[in-house]
Amino acid sequence: MRFRLILCLLALTLSACSQSEEKPGDVVVERKDNSEQDKQIADEKKDKDDKDNKDNENNKKTDMKKDTEDKSKEKQSYENLTVNDIVAMAIKEDSISDVSITADDLLSGSFEHIGVGPTTSVHKIDRLLLNPVDYHDHPGLTKNQKIYAVSQRKINAVSIIIIDEETNEIVITVSQYPAPYEELREIGYVFNIKDLFEKHYDDDLEKISQKVVLADEMTYEDYSKEDIIALAWLTYHYNDETIDSIPIEPTTPYLTYSDKSNEPLNPYNKDSTVPLPEGTTVILGEVLADGQVTFIDNKDGTFTYYLVPSHFHDLRWLDDDNYSLNESKKIINEAKVLPILEVPYDILQNYSNIVKPSEY
Repeated sequence: MRFRLILCLLALTLSACSQSEEKPGDVVVERKDNSEQDKQIADEKKDKDDKDNKDNENNKKTDMKKDTEDKSKEKQSYENLTVNDIVAMAIKEDSISDVSITADDLLSGSFEHIGVGPTTSVHKIDRLLLNPVDYHDHPGLTKNQKIYAVSQRKINAVSIIIIDEETNEIVITVSQYPAPYEELREIGYVFNIKDLFEKHYDDDLEKISQKVVLADEMTYEDYSKEDIIALAWLTYHYNDETIDSIPIEPTTPYLTYSDKSNEPLNPYNKDSTVPLPEGTTVILGEVLADGQVTFIDNKDGTFTYYLVPSHFHDLRWLDDDNYSLNESKKIINEAKVLPILEVPYDILQNYSNIVKPSEY
């Protein structure tokens, strides 16, 4: 009996052990599955690494190409710099503000002029005009150096800009007499053009460069409305023989202008007069003694002037219809056409600054 019990227990133990062990086939399948999964993961990692390496290589090539293009573009931009560009870069330097108009002045449209005393006054400015100067005027200059007198002036001295092609420099300075080149350098500011390019060649440069104008390249379109009014006033009162007698500073505080196109020439007898032609402008001085100028800008280098009375004192203009009509026709028919006077721009600017529309 005891022997049978032992056999039963032994049988139960063997049965339990056999049930707890894995089947050989199951182990092989599971190991096989794990091996394939590991291989798949390894393949995916390799593919990702290959793609990353390829992307990195492409990015390097793109960066190298862009860098080459940027350098080529920069070189081309530098080689194509104009006088206007070089001056525009130089006046972006804050250090020159005590002797020259700055880029900020140009962009803002006004600057503080430093006079004697020193007194200061605010002047309008819409462009920086460069007037070429003969290099023989300043000892030490050569034909490889371009020298310009600048309008307008920041102080009571001639503003001068010199561009030296040999040394690749620009000099911004001032002088009250034909000073030697070395002296102009010593009292002014000297900049390397390449350094200016690396520092200031940006999107704002074009806006400034467009406001730098070479006088010998100046066209009619470069003159402002105020310039035209001032020129019409000065052309009427002066000529080539008396141009040197134009006061540097205007003798009247301001000039006002208004459009009189198609308005009656004699406003006091509208039924017995003729209309002023299209494009007629009337300029008035501050006081009666300054008189008035009635003109048309022909846009061909000439002005047409009509000798319209500033005040119709003769009573016949009011009471005699025939007189008013005949005199009106006579004024139109006997208009004078004059070539525009070539007023130095720095003087012209002083007159442009006092021009205001009639509603002023």
